[in-house]
Amino acid sequence: MHLKSIIQPILNRDFILGYMASLVLLLPIYLLHINVNVSILTFNVNILSIVQIIILCTSLYLIKLKKFEENILGILSGVASLILAFYFRSLMHTFSNIVEWDFLCFYLNGKATVDRLSLYDPSSFSNVLSNVHLPFNLSNSFYTGAIQTGVIYPPTTMLLLAPLGYMDVNTANIVWRIFVLSFLVIDIILLNKIFKIHESKWIQFAIIVTLTLIFPGSKGTLDVSQTNFFVLFLLLLIYKEPDNWKAGIYLAIAVIVKPIPLVLSLYFIVNKKWKPLFSFIISGMVIVLLSIIQLGFNNFMTYFTSPPVLRIPSSSFSEDVNQSINAVFSRISLQMGLDSILKHMNGIVLILTLILVILACFASFKLAKTNTKASFLIFLPLSLLIFPGTLTHYAVHLIPLLMAMILIKDMTSLIYFSTFLIIIYFSLFMASFIILSVIIIYAFLNIPIFTKLEIKRDLSNPNSQ
Repeated sequence: MHLKSIIQPILNRDFILGYMASLVLLLPIYLLHINVNVSILTFNVNILSIVQIIILCTSLYLIKLKKFEENILGILSGVASLILAFYFRSLMHTFSNIVEWDFLCFYLNGKATVDRLSLYDPSSFSNVLSNVHLPFNLSNSFYTGAIQTGVIYPPTTMLLLAPLGYMDVNTANIVWRIFVLSFLVIDIILLNKIFKIHESKWIQFAIIVTLTLIFPGSKGTLDVSQTNFFVLFLLLLIYKEPDNWKAGIYLAIAVIVKPIPLVLSLYFIVNKKWKPLFSFIISGMVIVLLSIIQLGFNNFMTYFTSPPVLRIPSSSFSEDVNQSINAVFSRISLQMGLDSILKHMNGIVLILTLILVILACFASFKLAKTNTKASFLIFLPLSLLIFPGTLTHYAVHLIPLLMAMILIKDMTSLIYFSTFLIIIYFSLFMASFIILSVIIIYAFLNIPIFTKLEIKRDLSNPNSQ
């Protein structure tokens, strides 16, 4: 009987019609790889991505109206099936071929760590390369951006990358990509567990899978085998219970992977969440101690006496893929020939960062009185803005925030969701800035945000007032 209830929805005639309709619409676009360059906006628009976003947003609108649910389930299933098929095709290539960015960079860092080399001395990497047999010659850009700069990650990150150094390059490539892919699957499962967005488990799962797969940055994360899905996993664990002492441990582990989640510690400080803050500090100290044991004290301290920022090419901080405040303002100044502003860019960025941090902290404090989840979520777009190394595929960090919007059962939230998703596709910087600004405005005007989320929490908490 249970098996029948599982299979029955996908045998429905309306489901099949919706599934076939999505294939008929999207498959030709996939096969033709249709792209259109919108020169006026200086954006390279991928029609497929836009169509998929429109399908998802339209589906959410119709589902909220309780219309065509079986058709919508079929359409979303069709979209997800096609995306998975083309993801699989792309993954087969990366599993069988070594690519420079970002796996090889991770591997060489891990290899240097295992060999106990001086990580922050670029000359060490010539020794590493002599022992690694690559099926291709390194490109000039990789040699300049990775080899000649030495390790750019903090010593604590080597705890994650060191295991790769014990394997040969081909085995490490497979293991690392399985690691990245596994956390994509785990994130989908965790999202499905945390966000109860529909009465139908099938529809809910279809929405979550589709959103995660088409979300700007998801495919990019898989293509370059980045660690964003692991960070997202830890962000979701924190989001689930941000006031629990375990949240501090999760945050400390997230900081091992990327420094960017460090901004989220402001939530603990501003709202006087001493238990998670204390566990974060203690966990951080343990992680630092383990890093010193692994690398040696002198190697550890070299990160501070010879910081990678002094070796990284200046162009890396203003390239198009960088979506931080620093990068965007630097690009604008360069394009407009404003050399006088460029000379003072560090000061300008610092002032803007302080203003945004202060506003976000005040807003978080105000939101905490009525909605703890919103009080935490505000720091996600803030972290993307002020971290100088924010890249386009870091956009997946915003998934919990957009999922929280879907939870609200009103059309205003859906309009926000659709607008933000489209803006993220075009510009992560602009999306992060607008999202942060909207939440700050709502907080200062005392307008409820993520209302349904908080009501649900209160109803399930017998101690709530």
